[in-house]
Amino acid sequence: MGVQVSSANLLKDSMETKFCHGCKDDRPVNEFWKAQRHGKTALYSRCKKCEGERKYELHCVKCSDIFHVSHRHWRKIKVPKCLKCHRIENGERNAARAGESIRSTKGYEYVKEHGSNKYAFNHRLRVSQHLGRPLTKEEVVHHLDGDKLNNYIENLWLCDAKKHNAAHRSLELIALEMYRNGEVIFNKDTGQYERAPNDASELRSASS
Repeated sequence: MGVQVSSANLLKDSMETKFCHGCKDDRPVNEFWKAQRHGKTALYSRCKKCEGERKYELHCVKCSDIFHVSHRHWRKIKVPKCLKCHRIENGERNAARAGESIRSTKGYEYVKEHGSNKYAFNHRLRVSQHLGRPLTKEEVVHHLDGDKLNNYIENLWLCDAKKHNAAHRSLELIALEMYRNGEVIFNKDTGQYERAPNDASELRSASS
């Protein structure tokens, strides 16, 4: 009985027509995709062939360039990236597989662990190798000079999250104290803090 109803519905869909906004022609209803909208079944405004040829304009999240994709690929895209950025990203992954270091989105360097398929931040790996043990999740590695790529052991300090935040706060307080003492000024044109022109270090460099 169910097969007979299905066959009747197919025959009905093949006889009914709908105007396609892509090819500008009346097409059988069974040539349109169906979608659920507000609890009701609705048909696409374009037939299956036109939807497959339809192009969507997207902005790349990496370089902000505009690129176009077909409807079939558009439905699968989660993070829009142009072909150029996609190839660069794949090249970085291949470099990491070859043992070369690459940079994370936050500026840290991470490398592939020796004899493993896992990747680790280079600064954490250096401290782990120096101590001869793996680091715990509670342990944090701080860059003393603020350079996230300076991963020499002399520039790394192992601590917990509380001490790490306190270290950054102490540096911020020192910078504010230098601002109050006139050693640092704020440039409103650039929106950045700068050393004051009468700073002793600049005077020494100017005299030399």
